[in-house]
Amino acid sequence: MFGDSLLIGAVLVILILFLFLFNLRTAAISCTAIPLSLLAAVIALDKMGLSLNAMTLGGLSIAIGEVVDDAVIDVENIYRRLRENRASPSPRSTFQVVLDASLEVRNAIVYATICSDPGFSSRF
Repeated sequence: MFGDSLLIGAVLVILILFLFLFNLRTAAISCTAIPLSLLAAVIALDKMGLSLNAMTLGGLSIAIGEVVDDAVIDVENIYRRLRENRASPSPRSTFQVVLDASLEVRNAIVYATICSDPGFSSRF
């Protein structure tokens, strides 16, 4: 039962990403970010001696929304900058374009992620 629900949810997320991004590569990168982030979180919890319970699973499910949002924003900006670079009369190196595009949105993504915490405004 749980495995079926997890599989259906994963398929729906992948389908929605492909439908909204309209690009196979960008959707594949965003879809890769989700399981890798979950795996990193589970490994970190295990190394700290913590277990997966209802509270941690709830927190991880909320965090998945943030991970998907951050990945989609970053990948879309990189894709746009690479397309602009190809059309440019003097194209720069792909590495430099990807680095600059990622850094361009990184501050806004970090700020939006921190401020989306419900308790953030009450701390200040």
